[in-house]
Amino acid sequence: MDALVALLMGGEAEETNLAFGAEPITLKDFVDRKYLPFSAKPRLKNPVSYTGEFNLAKALCKDLGSRYLHEIRAKDAEACKERWLKEALVNSTIKKRLNGLRRIMAYAESVGLIKANLIRPVLGLPVGDRSDIWLKLPEIDHLISKCDPSIKHLVEYLVLTGARVNEALDFRLGDVRNGKLYVPTQKQGRAARERMRELDVASLGPRFADLLTRLKPHPLSGFYFHATLREPNKSTAMSDSYAGRRFTEARNAAGLDHIHMHDLRGTFAVHRAMVVTNFRQLQAELGHSNPASMQAYLDRARQFDPKESIFYVPPVPAESK
Repeated sequence: MDALVALLMGGEAEETNLAFGAEPITLKDFVDRKYLPFSAKPRLKNPVSYTGEFNLAKALCKDLGSRYLHEIRAKDAEACKERWLKEALVNSTIKKRLNGLRRIMAYAESVGLIKANLIRPVLGLPVGDRSDIWLKLPEIDHLISKCDPSIKHLVEYLVLTGARVNEALDFRLGDVRNGKLYVPTQKQGRAARERMRELDVASLGPRFADLLTRLKPHPLSGFYFHATLREPNKSTAMSDSYAGRRFTEARNAAGLDHIHMHDLRGTFAVHRAMVVTNFRQLQAELGHSNPASMQAYLDRARQFDPKESIFYVPPVPAESK
């Protein structure tokens, strides 16, 4: 009875959770060979959603992949949560990962590999409002100065375009044409290139124009932010996990421990709102559906002089026109 109570309270009992007659299998092998996201999460609507769920499972394997399914307990999920909090992952990402682990374990239970799903529902991680967390111009320059060369241009691109991280990593040859920058709008955790929002290159100012001269697409893949693989003559987009690790190192070195990578998008919004007072233009540039958020950025920007914006361009003197 004591063992049963302990099991129900969090799975800390010594009794094995391996189902009768089942062979032990690691989380990684289960994900690679047997996990079917559309069965574990029936509400998946399209292949993009399916891929997003599978990528979420792959991310979990980096921390728990070598563990046998029947050995994974509530304390392991809690340890992952604490580690991810220290790595400054945003709460919404942590919740997605933990809920993803819970779905994987529930599916393992349903196919008879474990006796019970011991992962509890995620509690205590509300998705907080970070719209008031952004960087002023000196902080932006200081952060960029601390970046590893491999992500220096990426961080500047995020600030100057308001792109989400996965959208920026999808930036490739041909996305700048006819004076426009085309940014894929993220959907279901992944950039959907069939939905592109437009930004006027000239309106982004000389700093963005200068960045474009320094960016070179990979000759094979066409990605501007790429990672060369071990195989010769191959390349792919830089991974968000690699970019995240390097960013964490940079922001810690810059003394900006409270800043998350996604806060660079809020930084763009406030700086743009200092020079762009058109509500609809700002909403279109961000690809944001919440009008209240747009108004919050505009209200905050009114407290600052446009000269404090990274997008400020001094007016041309009349005599030089």
